[in-house]
Amino acid sequence: MLRDALRQLSAAGDIESHLRYQPHAGRLGEREMMAGHFCRHGFRPTADNLLIVNGAQHGLTVTVMGLLRPGDVVAVDALTYSGFKALAELYHLELIAIPSLADGPDLAALRQICPKKTRPGGLRHADAA
Repeated sequence: MLRDALRQLSAAGDIESHLRYQPHAGRLGEREMMAGHFCRHGFRPTADNLLIVNGAQHGLTVTVMGLLRPGDVVAVDALTYSGFKALAELYHLELIAIPSLADGPDLAALRQICPKKTRPGGLRHADAA
């Protein structure tokens, strides 16, 4: 896949365009290619629903800015990525550590916390396997 992309890039003869600032969401052609890749795996986004970021921290920052607001509570693993902790502090988010079981977060503990807090937004667990 990478080899094909590099071959197409060199054949296009417009390598210089890659040295300029790019659109904030990423180039449309690349987002269309990503949408096609995801569609092969059962997820059906359009290019307009995708955003190309400059690394994990940038992706986390964009997500926090788009979905959360100061004072929101985020349930996290006890061992949480330090970059997210710094981001939470910057955006005045409250992090609450949820205990982990062998197969993921302790959902009973999460259920106890949720009624006390408002605006639940979702659950995402990064599987260590």
